Amino acid sequence: MKATKLPSGNYRAIAYLGKDENGKPIQKSFTSPDPKHAVALASTYVDKHRVVVDKGSLLVVMQKFFHDREPYLSPTTYDDYKSRYRMLKRYYPAFCKTNIHTISADDIRHITSDMVTVKQPRHRMQKTPRALKPKTVKNYIGFLSSVFTYAGLTLPDYEIPEGEQTDIYVPTDAEIQVLIEATRDTDMFVPILLAAFGPLRRGEICALTYPRDFDGNVIHVKYAMAKKDNKFIIKTPKNKTSNRFIQMPSWVISEIETAERVTDLTPDNITQKFPHILRRAGLPKFRFHDLRHYCVSTLHAQGIPDAYIMQRGGWATDAVLKRVYRHTLADQIQINANRAIAHFDKIYLSARDENS
Repeated sequence: MKATKLPSGNYRAIAYLGKDENGKPIQKSFTSPDPKHAVALASTYVDKHRVVVDKGSLLVVMQKFFHDREPYLSPTTYDDYKSRYRMLKRYYPAFCKTNIHTISADDIRHITSDMVTVKQPRHRMQKTPRALKPKTVKNYIGFLSSVFTYAGLTLPDYEIPEGEQTDIYVPTDAEIQVLIEATRDTDMFVPILLAAFGPLRRGEICALTYPRDFDGNVIHVKYAMAKKDNKFIIKTPKNKTSNRFIQMPSWVISEIETAERVTDLTPDNITQKFPHILRRAGLPKFRFHDLRHYCVSTLHAQGIPDAYIMQRGGWATDAVLKRVYRHTLADQIQINANRAIAHFDKIYLSARDENS
């Protein structure tokens, strides 16, 4: 560690504490007229941090992690990590009491194996214990990996449980039409329009304010509603690509202008109401989030470039687009297969008739 001279004549030394969830360095600077003093201040800060990590159990390091990283974590990530922390503390106390420097790949393998086979841990809202899905286990490991990185360590290598291939659901035009008619004159009408034709996320919809975020038919998506410590807050988007401008059909804007607001619902309200709406409308069960998949599928069918679809949806990568396209492609493959078989049947029957 060394001190750098500033234009002011003082010296600055940087205490480096690792990286945040986005890969950005976590550091604190110390300045002093004396370069040795600046280095001493920074070194003391780093040493104080390391003492907790070097001598602490995984539980202690996780607590220190939350204390130091809370300002750098998004509310959603913070709440998710807190949930993982509580479950690990509750169901794996011996693992949490282990010194972080002595945790081995076998220790990690033991708890991950237990998670996917033994009926624990369970979510606090579930009455019946059940094994966790591989994706959920990976979320636990993602949290542990962040804690290890914070401590200046690398999570021991282990075999990650294979994720199960889930089918993505893309509502049809007919289903969207039924959904629109079923929710007209209800508080879910506008959120459904914004998700299906936006496509906006639940948190983005709930954070919109009229007329602040509107300019004619264009919506500026720059905030999101998220839960932190069981309270909803308005925050800036986690990813830069989520801050975007979306041009909407004029009749969608008219619905909002008439109400002089967007919605009073929270993301949880939307999630809770949506299944009841589907059931009453006689529609198959799918998620509110799948309305975004409908929008992607529709835009793709119109021949709109992927770059525009990604910008409109606020996606940083094309991973979601590929999953939706794979679904729609599978439907098209079946249609083409049926068409080909019908043609082959026609050829065969014609040849048979000629020989009879």
